[in-house]
Amino acid sequence: MEQKFKKTINFVQTSETDTSDWKQAYIDYLNTFSDEEYYSYGLFQMDSDGIPELAVSTGVEATGVKICNYDGNSVRETQLRRLGFFYIENANLLCNGGGHMDVYFDIVYSIQNGVMTRISEGLWGAEDNANVQIDENGDPIYVYNWNGQQMSKEEYDANLKQVFDYELAEDGYFTAIYTKQEILEQIKNF
Repeated sequence: MEQKFKKTINFVQTSETDTSDWKQAYIDYLNTFSDEEYYSYGLFQMDSDGIPELAVSTGVEATGVKICNYDGNSVRETQLRRLGFFYIENANLLCNGGGHMDVYFDIVYSIQNGVMTRISEGLWGAEDNANVQIDENGDPIYVYNWNGQQMSKEEYDANLKQVFDYELAEDGYFTAIYTKQEILEQIKNF
């Protein structure tokens, strides 16, 4: 199931990695997009390897954002759900959070051996989003699941914070604001 969200694109075939390899791999990857595509791009530092990750935003919630990382030989692409993501700089943690129509998620990733890997996942929302039940305060009644286990909202929040602390995170949505030409220049000058 994990593999359906990932795609590996090989552009650099070298046995030794130097600082220019990742740059050329990202440049070659970006050149697969036409100049007419209205995507936006950004670089951010998720892990501490000195090589930035690349965000590719489609600008449309339904098609989301792609996170690319360089694994030492190739660009790896991970398709996130929706556009929202947060990362903790140099902590090797990214959380794709979002949802709609009373169905929400928090999916936490880490780069492990060059591969963006889901390490935890939370889902919450109405059991029947066509018939949302309301409590005595007028708030919707939601069901919370963390890694497949149902729990209270408080337990859910505690589990999420144990893996990914939003208070330490930066909003990745505002990372991907550059045009293709602008991000190509940033990569060349990094």
